[in-house]
This record gives sequence, C-alpha cells and structure tokens, in this order.
Amino acid sequence: MNGAMADEVVFRILLVVILVGAAAVRMVYAVSSKRSGGRLSVSENKVVMGVMGVVGLVGAYLLIGYLVFPGWVAWAALPLPSWLRWVGVAMGITTIPLLFWVHRTLGKYFSAALQVRDEHVLVTSGPYRWVRHPMYTVLLMLMVALLPISGNWAIGAVFVGVAAAFIPIRVGKEEAMMMEKFADDYRAYQRRTGRLLTLKFLSLIVVSCLVVFLVLWLLATFVLGFLPVDLRFF
Repeated sequence: MNGAMADEVVFRILLVVILVGAAAVRMVYAVSSKRSGGRLSVSENKVVMGVMGVVGLVGAYLLIGYLVFPGWVAWAALPLPSWLRWVGVAMGITTIPLLFWVHRTLGKYFSAALQVRDEHVLVTSGPYRWVRHPMYTVLLMLMVALLPISGNWAIGAVFVGVAAAFIPIRVGKEEAMMMEKFADDYRAYQRRTGRLLTLKFLSLIVVSCLVVFLVLWLLATFVLGFLPVDLRFF
C-alpha cells in the first residue's frame, strides 16, 4: 500500500469514528428523552421530507461508496492538501463534544421531531445562552467537515446542500412553536440571542477546532512518530 492509499485509509477510519460518535450522542439522548406526557406537535411537510429522504439516500450511497467501495465515487474526488483534510477532521471531532453539550443542556426536552411538551421550559443555559438553535449549527458544521475529510465534492455538495435547505425550514417551524408556547418570554429571548451563530459561539467553535487540531498534530508527531508533509506551515 503506497503512502497516498494509506493516508486515505486513515481518513476513512477517522470519518467512521466521527459519524459513529455523533450518532451515538444523538441516539443516547433520543432514548433517554422518551417519556410520557402531552405534546404539542407540528407535522413535517411531506413533500419536503420526501425530497430530503431521496437526497439522503443519495448521500448514503456516496458515503458507503467512499468508505467501502471507493471506485463508486472516484469521479468526484478532489485533490485537497493534507492539511485541509486534517482541518476537516478537527472540525468533525469537535462536533462530538459540542453535540454532547447541546444534548446534555436540553436533557429531557430533546426531540428529533418537531414537538413541544406540555411541561416544556425555555432552555437558556449552556450554548443556548448565545444562540437559539446551536444543535443545527453543530450539525451544519459536521456536514461541512465531510467535504475536506472525504476529499469528495459530491459528498460535500449533497450533505451541505441538504443542511442548507433543511435547516431554515426547521428553524422557522421551531421558532413558531416556541413563540406559541412561550410568547413574550420567547420574544425577549430572541432579542438577546442569535438564531444560529454569534461572535461568542463562533469564537468557541474556532478555538475548540484549533485545540483539537493541535492535539492531532502532537499525537501524530510524538506518539505515532510521523508528520504529514502538508502539515508543515514553514
């Protein structure tokens, strides 16, 4: 196995680790949040969900192709420098603790579906002190990270495209539900927070990614005993 092929295997393994880690966080909290209680729910737009489902299948095909059958998606490969792909890895790894933080802050009020419990309270702690929808911010960050990690423009286009189209729709519906539930309290919360991003939350994300990148660099250099040439900045 030559150097390029070995590097690609490393990126595939890291991508699997990131996806499994993110999915595990969501699964654990989805299970723990299930309990009895009345709910005010809003159904999804069936046409939108149908389109998203089809695009999701295409994305799954591309991911499986990249991870298991590389020949399937070789036509969309991008010749990205190694340092940029490692930046993607740092972004992807950073999403896992961020997702954990968001889910832990929501606790029993987390739900993958659009719903508000009868006894729901307005969560304004943790990342919610700065932004109203930090989970979508982190998920979008994960989708963006798929592009440099995989070095495949089709994977990036599909997942970033889905997130860019889907998130505004979900955010709009969620805000309407929260407005109905909390009225003036939610309006006041809107005035002091950002929808998806603020300077403080962005700074936290950037610093976290830099720390993870530095840890990866130190691990590769002093523990594994190698340093990819493209990680040298001088």
